[in-house]
Amino acid sequence: MKESTGFSQKSDEKSRKLLNFATEVTDNMPRYARWFTATLIVLVWALFSSTMWSMYSSAYKDCKESLKKTDSELTLAKGEINHMVTKRDKLDKLEKLTLKEAIHRLQPRLDEDVLDKILVNILKCCKDQNLDPALVISLIFEESSFWPMAESDRGAIGLMQVRYETWHEDPILTDNGVSAVDKLFWIDNNINCGTSILRKYIDESGGNIVRALWRYNSGQTSLPLEGEYYEVDYANKILIRMHSIRERIRQAELDLLMNYTEQVK
Repeated sequence: MKESTGFSQKSDEKSRKLLNFATEVTDNMPRYARWFTATLIVLVWALFSSTMWSMYSSAYKDCKESLKKTDSELTLAKGEINHMVTKRDKLDKLEKLTLKEAIHRLQPRLDEDVLDKILVNILKCCKDQNLDPALVISLIFEESSFWPMAESDRGAIGLMQVRYETWHEDPILTDNGVSAVDKLFWIDNNINCGTSILRKYIDESGGNIVRALWRYNSGQTSLPLEGEYYEVDYANKILIRMHSIRERIRQAELDLLMNYTEQVK
């Protein structure tokens, strides 16, 4: 405590001496020197203030321009996104209309309400099972010609000719609410089960569509002529029809995109 007090006293003594010296210098300065010093201080301060203000002003302007540019880019990006969403919606609607037209071409006697219900369920199930709607449409035509009440002498039922006796204990039917044979006549149940079976066969065939289609038709896991895919008439008819439908969709989409290009020009 004594050392601390002694240090403090020495510090105070030096401060008093420095203050006394500064006072003596100021008092002894001529009047013109005092004026010159004051003027110099004011000029330095004014120059400093001007420089700082210029820097702040420039930074503020740059920031404002940057924000304006960012807002402009965001507005442009939003416009492009909205344009893309609108175009994608139109393409989806166009594909739906083209698929509906394809079903009508294949079966012109089909009631429009029934056609719409079939198409809605095809699109939903194909999305769930990651299948091409054109493939399923072609398969349904080959199996039942779009007749929901179709029934073969082997017990195949409905649009996709699902065999209840073969699948009645399988989760493909039980998990989809098909607890009795008559429920396979329902459009939604039949397409749901049929697309699930097709997806299962495609996966088990390693993605080989021809092998999966042959198995869907015959129940056999191997082709009649191993490797000679072009000999499988059942699969050929389905695939040729599928590509024909897909080509009409592609052409309709190209026409739509050409219209968009002309509008932009």
